[in-house]
Amino acid sequence: MKAAGFGYHRPETMAELLTLLADLPDARIIAGGQSLMPMMNFRVAMPQHLVDIEKIDGLDSINLRDGIVQIGAMVRQADALASPVIKENCPVLADAIAHIGHQQTRNRGTVGGSLCHLDPASEIPLVCALLDAQLYIASRRGTRIMNFRDFAVAPLTTSLAEDEILTHIDLPICDPDTRHGFREYARRSGDFAVVAVATHLRFAGETITEARMAFAGLGTIQARADRLEMFATSQKLSPALIDKLAQEAAQMPAESDLHHDADYKRHLAACLLREVLERILRHG
Repeated sequence: MKAAGFGYHRPETMAELLTLLADLPDARIIAGGQSLMPMMNFRVAMPQHLVDIEKIDGLDSINLRDGIVQIGAMVRQADALASPVIKENCPVLADAIAHIGHQQTRNRGTVGGSLCHLDPASEIPLVCALLDAQLYIASRRGTRIMNFRDFAVAPLTTSLAEDEILTHIDLPICDPDTRHGFREYARRSGDFAVVAVATHLRFAGETITEARMAFAGLGTIQARADRLEMFATSQKLSPALIDKLAQEAAQMPAESDLHHDADYKRHLAACLLREVLERILRHG
């Protein structure tokens, strides 16, 4: 099936959706529309076809299985924030989503939409980078599973082919031996973060056995801070270690943008990381 000119399509089954994506030229999926519609208004994106996935069953569920929280791509951000499954088993995601936009945008915005839009400062991709999320991607050729590091290519650019759709993501549960933290700085409440940091630490007694730290806003995509993780692993969380990690964060690579230079972003990264780690140290 080929089509000419602009078209709006609302498939009701996954099979119909995958056929449309394979056959329509220059088609874009629309879920909540909180990212795509502004881009279309400003002519940044001008697709020939919009494919609305609102009616596709099975994309809006949140499930707990085998140590994994599985979240459908069509789960609204507000529903994810309110979900007891996410609050109890992946609290860092709940903390991050609470910083996204405002209630109105969270009511429409989706988990999958945020991931596929891949704004360098957005919160959900940051958590996926932190926790090495596994992404399920479907097409008429079948389903493939991809790590977030391979999914994120560049700002606003994923490795999805034109005929593929993100259907679900898997995140590991937060077990009793882990502690997490999330902080971001934005110019106004609801704005995109200038810099955000997320941490996930696993302890054996007082010793950090696994350290995960990720940043958004410093570069072109959300990324783990491998050097900081190396310094923290096998160490006791202490004021001295926090000082060391903050100093290292202040030296991380960063890119200037229209409003903030790289040095300012590095300063923010160090301050936010310090706040997160000090909170974990105080509250255990």
